[in-house]
Amino acid sequence: MAGDMTQRIDDVVQIIFGLIWTALNIAMIAVGAVNLFGCPAQPMIPIYLIVAGVFGFSFWIFLPLEWFAPCLRKILMFAVTLFLLAWLIAGSVWVFRIYPFPARACQINMYLFAFAVIIIQYIFLGLMLIYCLISCFCSKILCCCKQTEQN
Repeated sequence: MAGDMTQRIDDVVQIIFGLIWTALNIAMIAVGAVNLFGCPAQPMIPIYLIVAGVFGFSFWIFLPLEWFAPCLRKILMFAVTLFLLAWLIAGSVWVFRIYPFPARACQINMYLFAFAVIIIQYIFLGLMLIYCLISCFCSKILCCCKQTEQN
């Protein structure tokens, strides 16, 4: 009974985060496309937004592969994740390089949107890292506890 409720809560949380992630990716594509030539100081910022939005949105495209080719889906998602991590680093360089004076050199709303998206992604990466470390630590403790109970 409690397991069913936990599964339902997990499903709801995944759906909510999926919808937020989708909305963010659509906004990245739209803002990048509208302001494609809006940053002469660093023309890669709108391209960064478009490419990051498209590749972030591609996770939904890989979803049906779970039923037909789950191994291929994992490989593709891993490759896209690695690409997005490298693209985040490149976008950080492009965005933060012109940080002190973006108003004269870029369309300010597009620049601030890209700046905020990058900060949010770094926060998300940090939270994911903390979650993974805590999960590993907890699983190690549970594994050790089970071994001592068996002895």
